[in-house]
Amino acid sequence: MILYLFLSLLGCESTTQLEVESCVVVLSDIQPATGQPGDTVSLTVSPLTTKWDTAAFFGSTRGEVTELVRDGCDTCDACRATQACTACGDCDACDAICQADCVESLDVVVPKITSGIWEVFIYNSLGTSTSATFEVESAHSEQTDTGETDTESGDTGQ
Repeated sequence: MILYLFLSLLGCESTTQLEVESCVVVLSDIQPATGQPGDTVSLTVSPLTTKWDTAAFFGSTRGEVTELVRDGCDTCDACRATQACTACGDCDACDAICQADCVESLDVVVPKITSGIWEVFIYNSLGTSTSATFEVESAHSEQTDTGETDTESGDTGQ
């Protein structure tokens, strides 16, 4: 019995290390660069993985990823597979093909955040993106009634 307990304790002390490649994910553009909560913006980001694996944050608030597009990436992906390139895309043999043909983007709904300038980041299983800025405009851009009278028409603005 004591031997059994001793062996089970030894089994608990083994550790497993998970090695994951960490890529430089580049967020190169946000269109439009300004908007309001609820608007959809398009982010140019590379490398991308899948929609379910990708998160977009405006500061610390997560936006909803509605679409992930990888246009013209089949030839690039095939080249990387045959050349045994890394997940991060560090592959000199395929770089020219990938840069010329593969366009990756995300559509993201701007979350409910206050007006101002926000840093935007993308996270996926390959790493964390560089940041870009997005300006959230005030939702109240209508003119406010000052109560002053228009002297020509006699209109009080009410």
